[in-house]
Formats: sequence, C-alpha cells, structure tokens
Amino acid sequence: MKLRKLSIQRMPGFEEKGFELIGLSDQLNIITGPNASGKTTACRAIQGLLWPKTLSGVSPVSLAGDWDKHGETLRVELEGPNSTWQREGIPSDMPSLPGF
Repeated sequence: MKLRKLSIQRMPGFEEKGFELIGLSDQLNIITGPNASGKTTACRAIQGLLWPKTLSGVSPVSLAGDWDKHGETLRVELEGPNSTWQREGIPSDMPSLPGF
C-alpha cells in the first residue's frame, strides 16, 4: 500500500489546527522541519491509522488517510478509538496487515 494523503485534524499538540500531507511520492518521502512542527505526529498518525490500538489512550484523535493498493483507493478514518475503512468509496473491512 502507498500512502497518498494524510489528514491530521486532531492529535495531541494539534487540537485546534491540523495539517495535511499531500502530493506524496511513489518512492521515498522525507519529512523535515523544526522541532514541534509535526514530524513525529505524522509518523504516529500513519501508525495509528494502520494499527489503531497503538494510539490507545491518546486523545484527542481525528485522522484520515488515503492509500493506493494495487490501483484501488482505500480510505481509513480514525475518530478516537473507532476506525472505518472504505474501498473505492464503499464501506469495507480493514485489509490484512502484518502485526505490530
């Protein structure tokens, strides 16, 4: 799966003003910035979208991610502990992922 877009509406440190990562490469993406600019938060958000239990006890959380999996668009939204998946805009089960 390739991440196409990451939307962070709320996470600790970003409760009022979130941010998005868009225009991601098919290859390697490098996130740079000063301290407290969201680099670690972006990594934790990606991890949390795929393995929501890793954000257990973290509040507030409101995230979304768009992924490409073999030409299909998958979208995951995480609100608090609840995640929902869509495949091509249709509700779907979470895809099979390796354990974390």
